Amino acid sequence: HVTFVEQDRRAAALIRENLASCGAAPDYTIELGDVVSVLRRSAGAAFDLILLDPPYDLANTEAALDAGARALAPGGLLVLERATRREPVVPPPLVRMRDVKSGDSTLTLLTLP
Repeated sequence: HVTFVEQDRRAAALIRENLASCGAAPDYTIELGDVVSVLRRSAGAAFDLILLDPPYDLANTEAALDAGARALAPGGLLVLERATRREPVVPPPLVRMRDVKSGDSTLTLLTLP
C-alpha cells in the first residue's frame, strides 16, 4: 500500500490520473493536506518507507521529521530531500544513516532503530 500526501488539489488529481494511466492497482490512498498533519494522524501506522520532498528550500523540516519518526516502523527508512545548505535538525529517536549529495540537493537517510 502506498499513501501519497499532497496539499494541492490539482496535484493530487494529477497523481490519481498518473496512477490510472500506469495501470496501478487501487492499493493506494491520496491524503489531501499538509504532511505534518497527515503524519500526526498516522502516528503508529508503522510505515516502512517515508519519502519527504518538502518545498525545496524549506528552512524548518523538524516538525515533518518528528511526525515522520512517530509514523515510521522500527527499522524503517525515512528519506528527506533538501537543499544542501539546509542542515536538518534530526529529532530522536531517528538516527541519521548517511547523506547523498548531488549539486544543490541532498538526500538525508534516517532510520528508526
